[in-house]
Amino acid sequence: MIKLLVADSHPIIRKGLELLFVTSPQMQVVGGVGNGEAIFDFIKQHRVDIILCEIDLPKLNGITALRRLKREHPEVKTLMFTSQPEEIYAINTIKAGAD
Repeated sequence: MIKLLVADSHPIIRKGLELLFVTSPQMQVVGGVGNGEAIFDFIKQHRVDIILCEIDLPKLNGITALRRLKREHPEVKTLMFTSQPEEIYAINTIKAGAD
């Protein structure tokens, strides 16, 4: 089973994304966090295969968190999303290692 962590500063978005995967027999949402630093606290305690991460996170933004994830946990796949214009963030997230 694929273990998914959702990272977004808005609780309603985290819950909505969790509900998208609740019926999937292949995916299990193992948690949700509200800031970039909390991603690393969570990973210390739980196994995670994929992180679905908003770019605009407090404390440690998503792109910075992505770079650190690729350095410290290269086995974890990271999918990024944002409501910001694609032209601004798409290239930076790809360069940073988004999957």
